[in-house]
Amino acid sequence: MAGKLVKQNMAALAADGGSNGYAQVADSSLFPVGCIVFLRSNTVDAVECIVTDLKDSTHVGLRIMTPSHIGILPTPQYGVKSDLSAYLMADTATLSINPQVADEHSGFYLK
Repeated sequence: MAGKLVKQNMAALAADGGSNGYAQVADSSLFPVGCIVFLRSNTVDAVECIVTDLKDSTHVGLRIMTPSHIGILPTPQYGVKSDLSAYLMADTATLSINPQVADEHSGFYLK
């Protein structure tokens, strides 16, 4: 299983989170497909998400992992994204990633 080492990063949301499941950041390449990321805000609880796809150079598709999924591989839901509209720029919403190995070729994450 080939993978790419991903460094720890954090980015402020460049726009309010979308109901279509996309978060806009300055550089989406910091958040590879298949990686686990954290979406935070000053007014909404932090959530753990899986990066489902990169729409373009600034939009990251995210699926929020429910507490029952954390620590185990969630049920495959190809291309399904979560409503992110509660995460607002005005509330200092950020997307962060811890060091990990990205494996974007594992069919699980394909849209």
